[in-house]
This record gives sequence, structure tokens and C-alpha cells, in this order.
Amino acid sequence: MYTTPNSVEILGENDKKYIRMDFSLDDQKSRCNPTPQQRAIYNFHEARHSNEADDIYASAWFKRTKDFMKHAHQNAHVVLDSWQEVEILEFGVFFLAHPVAGYSLWHFLCACNELDAIVCGRPPIDDWIKLKPFSYTETEEDQNAWEEALRDLKGRIESGDLEGENLLQKLYAIFCGLEKLDVTFQTVEDTFISNLGSKMFAEEMMNTIRTAKEWRCQKIANLSLADDTLSVEEDLSMCSISAYVHDTDGTQPVPRN
Repeated sequence: MYTTPNSVEILGENDKKYIRMDFSLDDQKSRCNPTPQQRAIYNFHEARHSNEADDIYASAWFKRTKDFMKHAHQNAHVVLDSWQEVEILEFGVFFLAHPVAGYSLWHFLCACNELDAIVCGRPPIDDWIKLKPFSYTETEEDQNAWEEALRDLKGRIESGDLEGENLLQKLYAIFCGLEKLDVTFQTVEDTFISNLGSKMFAEEMMNTIRTAKEWRCQKIANLSLADDTLSVEEDLSMCSISAYVHDTDGTQPVPRN
């Protein structure tokens, strides 16, 4: 449900149980550096003695938040009174209204996208403002792309087309991607419901995020590289992935001396 600046919104008792997308875009707040959203995120994590938001005052986040403000509807309000409203909700609006939950969700979606790129070559997210996060995480197309890519990976390994250091680097990249996915999910799980409370659809939104993590992890866990009983975790051990570490720029695995 949307309301415009010229409309008068009267909240009934039923409306109060829904998640609302309310935020101010007045001139004074729009000139703040850091933005109110950045301060809210920093204060939340500082109170918990957490370093999860150690980058929130970076210029990139100031610019990102300002872009969200620039493209948001002036004084528009959204009440998520149906799942359809959740599915079409834009990330920029969600972040402005619920920055703590939005910040953790941003990191999780980045981890999903990075792992998708490793597995099936998915392009990076280029429009965070209009991204619909609760539709983005549910696409059957992504799961099909994963299955096809993993079948191809298994075939290349079994045929000997991918072996040695190239194989190690591929498996290590997947391993690191899974680790990042798990870490960012734990943060979302820790902050999402605590910020949205017991409002309608909050749990369903969290379940959508959880499903996005679980199907990715499950498809990797189901991948057999040698025989029907050999898991990826065992393959990683056999390939001595633990003997590899990131190089100085953190992008490529190199052997330990």
C-alpha cells in the first residue's frame, strides 16, 4: 500500500502489524554526512561490541545511501500488507527504512552473487537501487544455472580437463564463497528479526533468505567428484586445500611454504 504526500493516511489496528517503509528525505537530513542510516547501523553494532559495520562510514556507503535517497519517492510510504508487496519491494527503499537489516542483507546478497559468479558466471549486481531482494533470492533460473554449471564442472574433472592447480583454485574459490555466504547469513539471522520484530511477513522474509543459502550449500554438498559417495568436503581435503592460503591481495590461493 502506497501513500502520497497529498494523501492522509489513517492507520488501523491491522496496519500496525505490518512492516512499514517510512523514512525522511527532508533537505537537512539529505545533507548529513554521515547519513542517518549510516549512524543507525554504526550505533547498533557498536552497542553490541561488534565490528560487523567497520566499513559503514566509508565514502562508498555515504554515496550509496545518498543514491538511495535521490531515487526514493519523496515522502512516499509503503506498508507491506501482502507478500506481493514484499516481492516488488526495492532494496533502496528497504535500506532507507530499515538500515540495520538492509545492511546485513546487502552483505548476504553480495555473498550470494559472488558465489553465483564463481559457480555459473553470474554477472555482478549493477542496480542496487531497484533490486528486488526477495524476488532476487527466489529465482528458479538461478538454481537451473547452478545445476548445469556443476554438471559441467564434474564432467571436466572426471575427464581430466580440469586438474592440478587449476582444479585446486576452482575448489578453493568455491570453498571461500561458501564460507563468506555462511558468515553473512549468520549476521542476517542475528539482526534481521531483531530489527523487524514480529511484524507480518518478517519471518517469511527471513525464510526466503535462509532458503537462498540452503539451496546453494545443498547443491555443492551433493556434488560428487569421484564417486557417488564422495562429497565436496572430502574432495577439498584430498586436494589439500588446507595447504593453500590467500596471497597478499586476497584474491588467489598460493601454497604455504
